[in-house]
Amino acid sequence: MKMNQLNNNCYYFSSSVNVGYVHEGNNGLLIDAAIDQSAIRKVVRQLEEAELPITHLFITHAHADHYGGAAYLKKHYNVKVMAPKLEAAIVENPIIEPIYMFQGNTPVGELRNKFLEGPPVEVDLVVDEGEQEIDGFHIEFISTPGHSYHQLALATNGILFAADSYFGKKELDKHKIPYITCAKDTIESLEKIKDKVYDGAVPGMGLMKKTLKILFSIILNITKTF
Repeated sequence: MKMNQLNNNCYYFSSSVNVGYVHEGNNGLLIDAAIDQSAIRKVVRQLEEAELPITHLFITHAHADHYGGAAYLKKHYNVKVMAPKLEAAIVENPIIEPIYMFQGNTPVGELRNKFLEGPPVEVDLVVDEGEQEIDGFHIEFISTPGHSYHQLALATNGILFAADSYFGKKELDKHKIPYITCAKDTIESLEKIKDKVYDGAVPGMGLMKKTLKILFSIILNITKTF
């Protein structure tokens, strides 16, 4: 987990799944919580060394590799947890994902692992698309379903934290077909964000980019797949 500063307020921790961070005054907002306690502790250790606050957490979507460390943050830092509607219900009741992946039946043991079912965590604030002022943070939430049912990307201070609305080229080359819940929603979400102007964009998986031109090739790859 390498800490990268993007501007005066925004950072991200680069790993197989990226974690974002925004600093405003006495408040510090983490964007996603990595896959487990061990991973998120590497993040908070660096924030503490930099004397940066840890007060809030936004979970972009309810896949365990993005919220697995949330319960640790809630317990040890009493963070205010925010999540999109529906995704919040899954975060609070993680068995829902193995259930829906097993067509509504009681899930087999193989589906009950940390990659599909993270520790539950109580959500303090359910958020939806639009611009909001939350405890000193000026945030634009952008609905980007397709990879997950109600995933929200987050934009602030000129940086787009895009969650898994798109993936880096290296990740696409590796996995060929990314996990999605709906191809149509995925393409529409990409179309929505590709024309927005930011100083930089951080995907959930992949390198931070200063432009979103890479999205054109991603859209083409997905369209060819389906």
